[in-house]
Amino acid sequence: MKREIGSQLVAMPRLWSWFLSPFSAKARIAFAEKGVEVELLEIDARQRPARLRELNPTNRVPVLEVDGYAIRESSAICDWLE
Repeated sequence: MKREIGSQLVAMPRLWSWFLSPFSAKARIAFAEKGVEVELLEIDARQRPARLRELNPTNRVPVLEVDGYAIRESSAICDWLE
């Protein structure tokens, strides 16, 4: 998915999340408070996708995927939003 910002097309950030993770909730709340649109990818904690391990070697959520880069850990994601 892409969205237009100014005159540029930018890939929409993708947030890998799990609904029971308090750290994922922290990141989701930060996006909502800032009014930033994000593509939410909810995982099944018992069957984590291979792509998640590619983005985060610890295989944990949340992970924010932006233009091919991965930002791991909720605090780093919140800092990126600032």
